[in-house]
Amino acid sequence: MPEIDCGAEDRPGDDGVSRTDALSAGCADANHPIEEATDVHPRYKPQKGPFTWMTIDCLTLRDESRGKDLPLRVSFPAEDGVFPVILFSHGASGSKDAYRPLIKHWVSHGYICIQPTHSDSLMLLPREERRKYASLIAYISSPYVREQWLSRAEDIRFVIDRLADVAAASGLCDRLDASRIGMGGHSFGSQTSQLIAGMSLQLPDRTGRFAIADPRPIAFVMLSPQGMGGTIDEHSWAGMTRPVMMATGSHDNSSKGLPYTWRLEAFARVPAHDKYLLMIEGGHHDFGGISGARYSWAGPHNHKHVEWVNAATVAFWDAQLKDDAGASDFLRSGRMLRASHGAAEIRSPRRDDPLRPDSGG
Repeated sequence: MPEIDCGAEDRPGDDGVSRTDALSAGCADANHPIEEATDVHPRYKPQKGPFTWMTIDCLTLRDESRGKDLPLRVSFPAEDGVFPVILFSHGASGSKDAYRPLIKHWVSHGYICIQPTHSDSLMLLPREERRKYASLIAYISSPYVREQWLSRAEDIRFVIDRLADVAAASGLCDRLDASRIGMGGHSFGSQTSQLIAGMSLQLPDRTGRFAIADPRPIAFVMLSPQGMGGTIDEHSWAGMTRPVMMATGSHDNSSKGLPYTWRLEAFARVPAHDKYLLMIEGGHHDFGGISGARYSWAGPHNHKHVEWVNAATVAFWDAQLKDDAGASDFLRSGRMLRASHGAAEIRSPRRDDPLRPDSGG
């Protein structure tokens, strides 16, 4: 299979919450307050929603065909109801236990979120193996991590195949709406999301293309997506016709030093009719703290940036997975630009001039 330039940046999701706490209580649930901003807000569900966040973090799915155990975290509303499903793919070296500021916000507004731990996670790497790498950058740039691009996409397809089993194990039978599935990811996870959405890769010998799209998710969020490089070329996004939201910031450089404009190539070339770009002036790779983790290129904490990502993405999910007309109106209204005093903007070809295909710098 083709080797790709994953552009993967992240670190494991050590958010200070012990996983053994839930395990000792038989996968006990937890409920923690979500930090809320009190000054500038984008006026679309910027605060915690009406649903109580619950989580089960000790599920494992066995994929016999690959000889693989796949750890999962499932987060869901405590209240009764039938809810759309979002699968979320972590960044390189991360895990299912990261991104609580983002996942908890989505759950509080009525979504079930499933987070697998992919094979590149440092959580799965024995301590003696970790010592072989001089730094986190060295690890995520290693051939081992870069080779996991296909395994990650296969993880997502496998979870979708087994949604009924996930629901049964989580006590969510008759509460999980498998007809309304969204797929999201950050950094390397953003590439996983793009592959599921229809991205194709040019084979190294240039004799053809490879794709592993799954038709079941109906909308996609890609935070810090990859631009062209390696086997990702100008034709790679041609198959991505389903609704997408991408996000980046003016300081969202790649681990190789490429500027944020490299990430804009993905948005410019996606042919989807419903596509949106959240652009944050001064935004860094971790968007102010969406992962709940710290790493050298994450950038500083910024509660406004977290709030803007939360608001934009939940509006997108509401519009695509709940057919919410008010959410669709918000995405094209320019309200975030005004509320943020020009610091954050949701761009859409329906409201703005489309970004030129050569806008990637």
